[in-house]
Amino acid sequence: MNPNTQLATAPASYGDHIQVLSRRYEEALRYCGLKAIVINAGELLPVFLDDQHYPHKTNPHLLQWLPLIGVPDASLIYEHGKKPRLLVLTPDDFWHAAPELPDNSYMCHFDLEIYTEAHKFDSALNKLPRKTAFIDPTDDGKGINPEKLLNVLDYYRSIKTDYEVECISAATAVALEAHEAARRAFERGESGFNIHIAFLQAAGCSEHELPYPDIIACNQSAAVLHYEKRTHKIKPHSMLIDAGTSINGYACDITRTYSSIPQFAELIAALDALQQSLCQEIKPGICFGEAQHSAHLGIGGILRDHNLANLSPETMVAKGVTAAFFPHGLGHMLGLQVHDVGGQMADISGKTQPPPKEHPHLRMSRSLEPGMVLTVEPGLYFIPMLLDQLKAADIADKLNWTAIDKLAPCGGIRIEDNIVITDTGAYNITRNCQRPPVSSQ
Repeated sequence: MNPNTQLATAPASYGDHIQVLSRRYEEALRYCGLKAIVINAGELLPVFLDDQHYPHKTNPHLLQWLPLIGVPDASLIYEHGKKPRLLVLTPDDFWHAAPELPDNSYMCHFDLEIYTEAHKFDSALNKLPRKTAFIDPTDDGKGINPEKLLNVLDYYRSIKTDYEVECISAATAVALEAHEAARRAFERGESGFNIHIAFLQAAGCSEHELPYPDIIACNQSAAVLHYEKRTHKIKPHSMLIDAGTSINGYACDITRTYSSIPQFAELIAALDALQQSLCQEIKPGICFGEAQHSAHLGIGGILRDHNLANLSPETMVAKGVTAAFFPHGLGHMLGLQVHDVGGQMADISGKTQPPPKEHPHLRMSRSLEPGMVLTVEPGLYFIPMLLDQLKAADIADKLNWTAIDKLAPCGGIRIEDNIVITDTGAYNITRNCQRPPVSSQ
């Protein structure tokens, strides 16, 4: 077990978490007319024409029950009124290490069945009631991943338990140390590749154990929103790092930007201040589209205050100027997956709550409720393709192209924190890095 990706013993909140999941799965059984639900961890996927396998990523529905990390060929069975069963296939094998299961503080909540032969493992699954649904990464076959069932589970998965928030907070503590190591490497003039290595070393994990490939974009590469290359050019003058870690399968997602160029550093400070004000604005009951609009107005204010555009923020939003500098959504759900499920769901039926027409690609359009964990990540970028479109617009003469061209080699800025919605507002997990006071489930 890697202590940087998995809590050795279950937090005190884990028992309550299991009770919440049991209630949700009981509701799912009733709603879908099922007798049992089986969650398969997934198999090791082979590399084409090779005897190697891709790193295993456990089914997130199974990870929600327990941190069964790096254990393929396992299944969790939930039947009405029964203790969940965990089936694990571990064939006798001297080529590979046997899977490592969580300790008894987790396992005491399950009936464990170990099988060394595949046909006996399959036989146990075949004895389940006829009305059994399977949640499986293969998504292949009758009764696999029924939409009605997934809608129920995905809707409720967006409301995190105290245990889930604790896991995200624990991941944040690891990631912040790694971010600090990356910042120091940048200030030493290290290359993007070496900054990446510094992050991994401080995080104490391998690249495939990260919840998503870290983005370390130096200089104008920061204008590529998901830059995933590893550059070897030393002494960058700016760096955008979007990188997180995970604990018990729960991810954090943090972005910071640094620069040695004073004018660009001033923009970074301004965007950081805007990001913090947006976090303060978010509270239960609001639609995330409202915060998205506030972010665009704030970007317009930065462009005006730093003499990059001679227009009001409102006009810049209406004319699409801010969309050219900030072309993505303000945030998304966060949890077992970096872009977690449920962000556009209206209810358990699968009905969606579409994003506002002004921001059609917004991942998070649902009204906010206590227990939701999401990112807040405004950005300000100098993307050549989008800037060229602005140059052809009717307001092109209102932009300071000399100043914009001077800043363009720095690429762009993004500041990202993770927040949890509370009964009265939002608690910034990233800036506080401790267990927040979420409401009871």
